Amino acid sequence: MRAYQDLREFLSVLEQEQQLLRITDQVKFEPDLAAAACALARMGENSPAIVFNNIAGCTNAQVAMNVHGSWPNHALALGMSKDTPLRDQFFEFVRRFKQFPGELERVTTAPWQEVVAENNVNLFDLMPLFRLNRGDGGFYIDKACIVSRDPDDWDNDDVENVGCYRLMVKGPNRIGIQTVPQHDISVQLAHAEARGQDLPIAIAVANEPIILLMAATPLLYNQLEYKMAAVMQGKPYRVVKTAKGLDVPYGSEYVLEGRLLARQREVEGPFGEFPGYYSGGHRYPVI
Repeated sequence: MRAYQDLREFLSVLEQEQQLLRITDQVKFEPDLAAAACALARMGENSPAIVFNNIAGCTNAQVAMNVHGSWPNHALALGMSKDTPLRDQFFEFVRRFKQFPGELERVTTAPWQEVVAENNVNLFDLMPLFRLNRGDGGFYIDKACIVSRDPDDWDNDDVENVGCYRLMVKGPNRIGIQTVPQHDISVQLAHAEARGQDLPIAIAVANEPIILLMAATPLLYNQLEYKMAAVMQGKPYRVVKTAKGLDVPYGSEYVLEGRLLARQREVEGPFGEFPGYYSGGHRYPVI
């Protein structure tokens, strides 16, 4: 087992294990980044992650892709040898899964708090945003962890939710989110709307690998993803509270604080899905 402090530490391990490509030649957001990601997917089950640090039109921007995109990377995320067979990864995952729940480690400060933007927030200035596919309806924030709490049971940590939902940037400080009724965040939004309230949320972008895996894992409504991440890494999971009282990962690169607007829906999509088709546009909530 291994507890990675942040994404940067995991990328360093991937590089040491020859599971990371760093591209220093200048590239364009479109079509270069998406084309490179598609090429990696065609390399097979051992494909590396890729990092771009010289993007036309940007200063000091970096984009990492395919971080979880192969079984060697998955094994390293679990703190196992990159050569661990898939069968052994599966049974080790199950063994740890059965140890739920783990514990939280709450700290008061984190590196992502060093730079704060409170007024006139413009995501296009703050983040390297781009379309993943030519037919996407807009720019997407990919592989983020969205944190929310149930307003009907706010102080209950076990029903805090850390989910992975697609996020479409609709304006400088406006984001569309794809939710469906069975998602935990949809249950919480329904509770907030019944109260006539918006639902506070936090979007944690670019995290160490375990919490994203847990955010994408189907868990029960009262199973906290941080406590599952703790047993997966063999150590209490470190979080920091936002001003609104939401726990977010210590090692995030960005944390966006916002509100799911009560009873407001706008068209989100289309988006190119991994099986190779485009999902359509539908009316979904707005952050």
